[in-house]
Amino acid sequence: MLARLAVASVARAVPLSQEELTDLKLAVTEACGNAVRHAYPSGSLGEIELDLVPGVDRVELVVEDHGAGIELPVVEREASEVGGMGLSIIRAVVDELEVGPGAEGGTVVHMTKRTARPGSGRGRRGRPEV
Repeated sequence: MLARLAVASVARAVPLSQEELTDLKLAVTEACGNAVRHAYPSGSLGEIELDLVPGVDRVELVVEDHGAGIELPVVEREASEVGGMGLSIIRAVVDELEVGPGAEGGTVVHMTKRTARPGSGRGRRGRPEV
């Protein structure tokens, strides 16, 4: 998937650990998969946009579609035979997750992953060490 390659290329601009890079690839794969499955049902055509914004201590990823849109409020479902774990998986591997309607319809998934750099006081998953 091209989205995973784009995330890998951002790793060159931000000091990501292998674990952080793997988490971001998983998150973007799940978000794009959700867009393909839910925004454009029955194989209808449509675009999925991916924005990657590297920062000093974080990477922000935005996946946006212009399809059917998401029902609000967003409810994370239990796993079923046909899926249902995408948002739960994303939430487990990123530090911040916002899901909502796009300005012109569709759905926007905004994810933020803080980076754990040596001496930053941040541990696994970019969260503060205690």
